[in-house]
Amino acid sequence: MEKIKEREREIDRTRPEPVMCKACRSVFQPTWDPFEGKWKFPEMSVIPIKPGSASGMCNSCRRLMHIRENITRYLEKAGIPPKYLGCSFETFKTANDLNKPCMICKEYITEPLGNLYLYGGFGTGKTHLAVAIARELLLQGRDLLFTSVPRLLFEIRKAFRQDAGDTEVFHVEKYSTCPYLILDDFGTEKSTEWARQTLDFIIYERDNHLRPTVITSNLSLDELSEKMDGRISSRLAGMGKVVLFKGDDYRLRRNR
Repeated sequence: MEKIKEREREIDRTRPEPVMCKACRSVFQPTWDPFEGKWKFPEMSVIPIKPGSASGMCNSCRRLMHIRENITRYLEKAGIPPKYLGCSFETFKTANDLNKPCMICKEYITEPLGNLYLYGGFGTGKTHLAVAIARELLLQGRDLLFTSVPRLLFEIRKAFRQDAGDTEVFHVEKYSTCPYLILDDFGTEKSTEWARQTLDFIIYERDNHLRPTVITSNLSLDELSEKMDGRISSRLAGMGKVVLFKGDDYRLRRNR
């Protein structure tokens, strides 16, 4: 027992000073690794040259730096189509009637814990702002998936084939459990009982586990209820903010 205590005292004497991340200024304590027999800083990618110095960067800050430097790659990985890779709040052309929706989307980024249902006519900027939200969430280091509802259903339906690499359950769980989900073009899919049940399950799971969801649609919740299912629209109404996008089709105005 005395030898064990002496060994512990010897280890404690070699304990290095805490280190500070040069980016976020967070201070990290060393952890003893009994397998390698040395002190480590698990939160630090690069251990400072001098104990107590701020010459290293923590893993979280290093990851954020990598995201900033490679944001397009992260947007692609999240599922953003090439057409929208350049979308951001800075590139959004706001008309007077879109100032309020734009502000609500910007405010969402400061505390992205709830849900958003963005609806309105074609070409009013819903997808643009949804991608802008995705961009900012990624820059905050959050994990997310972006997909259109028709594509989501296509992926799940494709899993029914015998030669499919993934199962239906895999895709449903992927979209049900990801930390943030952005569903584009909700309500444009063909309304079948299977589609309704699949979407209802994903939304139900996300709502019950408080996983934030951003949805864009051309349909109001009342219109969605008529087309699909009152249960889905009722659940969406209770999940968070419902934001109306007014105005003309920007794509048509741009070509006039």
